[in-house]
Amino acid sequence: MKVIDLKYPYDLKKLSDTHKVVLALGFFDGVHLGHQKVISEAKKTALRKKLPLAVMTFDKHASEVFSGPNEPFKIRYLCNLSQKKQLLENAGVDILYVVDFTRKFAVLSPYEFVEDFIVRLNSDSVVAGFDYTFGNHGTANMEKMRMYSEGRFNVTTVPKETYQGEKISSTLIRQLIKLGEISFANELLGYAYEIEGNISVRKGKQSFNKFSLKNEFQVRPADGIYSGEAETSMGKFSVQIKMINNNVEISSNVNKLLNGENIKIRFFNNKTFQRHTSVMNILQRLN
Repeated sequence: MKVIDLKYPYDLKKLSDTHKVVLALGFFDGVHLGHQKVISEAKKTALRKKLPLAVMTFDKHASEVFSGPNEPFKIRYLCNLSQKKQLLENAGVDILYVVDFTRKFAVLSPYEFVEDFIVRLNSDSVVAGFDYTFGNHGTANMEKMRMYSEGRFNVTTVPKETYQGEKISSTLIRQLIKLGEISFANELLGYAYEIEGNISVRKGKQSFNKFSLKNEFQVRPADGIYSGEAETSMGKFSVQIKMINNNVEISSNVNKLLNGENIKIRFFNNKTFQRHTSVMNILQRLN
């Protein structure tokens, strides 16, 4: 997968890939089952038209750009940018455009966004979810996209993907993780929730080793004990993960861990309590 960073205004001459593409649009935090459906629809179109599959995403959430002392950043990511890149590559994406989301970019009119980020990138077809918005703080929707296309590219709107009657969304999955409902979250993600960071190995009788997240804004599961897996330079092996006051610790044979090494941890099950029977029951806890 070729990764191309874009910062508005960008120089089209610097882009080597200006042939026609099928372009999927979205922030794709977590690349969950709903996102995977969008990418799958785009991939079908790309295969049918024998064109590369491209995805356009952003390096950060809009609310992070507009946060400040009076309005702190509250969103917690399901994946960092490097994880997102890997997930999209695994999904079969050929070209990934990563847009630097700035205040200047955020106030582009819908027309300017279409002209500069769809037409100029030679998009044959555009695919996005039913709730995708764009232009000047997200004022335009996919119906407007059809209008702005003016017949220059095809537009496909993908309907929502549901689970037990609830829309699969990054927001819902964040809530599930924060409540410790990790097995439910994994079902909606389509894979085991993963965090990345550095390990501080404790010698002696300490059974748990401190773990520091690579991205402080990544969502942390609720306090509890979880079964999981660690991936290090020495391979993959089972671990127990302890969450306490938003801190992460893992239990493992210290011979399998290198102090200061960057590792990945995947959460499988919450061993602290029995999971709920339905997403609806979980959501009722939030009300």
